[in-house]
Formats: sequence, C-alpha cells, structure tokens
Amino acid sequence: MRILGIGNLNRMGEIYCQIFRDLGHEADLLIWNPGCKPTTKIKPIKVYGIKGIRELNLFRKMLELRKRYDFFVCHYAFQSAIFANWISMKYVCHARGHDITHNTQNWLYGRFVNPAFKNAESIWCSTPVLVKYAKKYNRNVCWIPNIIKTDIYKTMKVKKDKSKITIFMPARHVWEKKGNDIAVRLLKKILKRKQAELHFIEWGRDVNRTKGLIRKLEIEKTVIWHAHTLDERKIAKMYNSVDVVWDSFRFSSDRLNLIALEAMSCNANLLILQLPGRLYPDTPPLVQARNFDDFIDKTINFESSNNKQRKWIIKYNSYGAVKKQISEYLNKIIKNM
Repeated sequence: MRILGIGNLNRMGEIYCQIFRDLGHEADLLIWNPGCKPTTKIKPIKVYGIKGIRELNLFRKMLELRKRYDFFVCHYAFQSAIFANWISMKYVCHARGHDITHNTQNWLYGRFVNPAFKNAESIWCSTPVLVKYAKKYNRNVCWIPNIIKTDIYKTMKVKKDKSKITIFMPARHVWEKKGNDIAVRLLKKILKRKQAELHFIEWGRDVNRTKGLIRKLEIEKTVIWHAHTLDERKIAKMYNSVDVVWDSFRFSSDRLNLIALEAMSCNANLLILQLPGRLYPDTPPLVQARNFDDFIDKTINFESSNNKQRKWIIKYNSYGAVKKQISEYLNKIIKNM
C-alpha cells in the first residue's frame, strides 16, 4: 500500500510515516507547514511559501502526487483533508484539536470541513473527547492515542536551581484555549510567597498579549522566553530541569494534552487542575489541584507522584503501543478499499 502523510513536521507527521513504513507500506511525508527539526530519518517532500501561496502550492502538489499513492493520511483536518476531498482522493482524516469542534461554532468554516469529514475513509482522533463529535460526520471513527517519543522524552540527570521555584509552561500562547494569562497571574501570586521563575516558549498569536500582561504586573525579570525553534531534545531537558511543569489551564477534563504526556514520559513534576476522565483502564498517576489556591500551594510544595508516570506512558502512548492500534485500523481501511 502506498501512503502519503500530509501535515506538519512538528512532532507528529514524521513519526506516523515511520510507523507506516515499519508496517511494510510504502510511505512518504508531504510537509507544507514546517515545525521543529526532524527527529527521524524521514526526508519529507516540502511545500513552503508565504501564507496563501503555500496553500495553493500544497493543492498543486497533491494533484501532482495523487496517482503515485493509494490514499492520503491528512494530519490535522484543515487544508489537506479539504483538498483531498476536492480531488476525489481516498484519505484518512487525522483530527487533533479544535478542527472538529470549531465547525460547530462557525457555519462558514463548516461548509468546507464537514464534507471532508463525511467523505473520509476514516477519522482518527488523537483526543478522546473528539470521538463523539467526529461520529456526527462519519461512522468510521477511532481513537488513536498521541504517540510520545519515549526515546527523547525520558528521565535525565539535570542540575536544578534550588534558589527558587522553576516552572515550565510550553503551551502556545492562545489565551482562550491555553490560559497563558492565568499562568502569569498565578506566577504573580506565587512571587508574594516565594522566589520563582516561569519559562515560556515564544509561539502563538497571543505572545504580545502575554508580554503586555507581564509588563503590567511588573514581573518581567521572573519570566524567561525560549525561541519557538527550541527542538524536542531541549524541551525534554527543560521538563527534567524545572521544579514543576504546567499544562494549559483551559482544557476539558476528558483529555491529556501533548505537554502532559511528554512531561509524564520524563517523570517530570506535572501539575494540572483536574484529572482526566476515564480514558484508560487505570487512572493516570498525576498530581491535581482542586482550585487555583490549591494549585499555588502545590506548585510551591510539590509532592511527586512516585515516578510511575513513564511506565504509564510506555503502556499506552509509546511507539509500540500506538503502532499496534494503527496496524489494526489500516487493515480495516485496506480491506474496504
């Protein structure tokens, strides 16, 4: 089977392509929105350009390549899935995020995306809560947990700064989804009780809003910014070197974001506001806070979850565990083609 993965080099696209190859398929990766540096030996087909021109180039490239492949796996259910539907190509829609739920809020967006969902061979959801939304558009929906590169995200011996509390929140800056503004305000309250330092990655449309809030609260010296080009190995080192990792503050109680999964794979001190729902047979070994006051207390006096997190990730989110699931779903698709 000849498979073309289409999507983002940032963390996910290349690793799924590698799985397809390991399962005995001919697989390539088309990249139209470059992310961080590659971490596998996959050499992608690249389609770059400024916004608008880039999408047009993607469409042209998909037209050019459609006869070379049996079907596409469209990572993220945006342009690539819409274009695959337009050119009558068989495709899987790999939905990860608001690309399903958003179309229930925006009728114009839904006019393009809904048909792409409906005509897909299958919809793969890496976020469990999206399964119920996806079934509104397609009967063939499955949940494939996010793959965590456990060879990169692992425990490391790193010297820590004991003079203050160090916090890492790598979520992109989109306030209504990630709650970066909440993080800044929590830091301000923590600083009244303890010396602390918050590390952000400079990415997302609300970066300037976050910087403005930091200036307003006069805590610029306690926030460290890292470039968006920070690669995965450096991110893994950050998870290991800080005292506490914060995930986004505005996510549903029935999902684990990539940040949480990566931090768990490093056995990092991850702190979240609420434990995920019943996604797995056994509950994730996480530290949770009841409310924001409790969150501040637990950040200052963090109690470890006994280093069981990595074992849990290997069981459910490792390369081997997810590869087994993908093999089953691919066989179903191939059987029905």
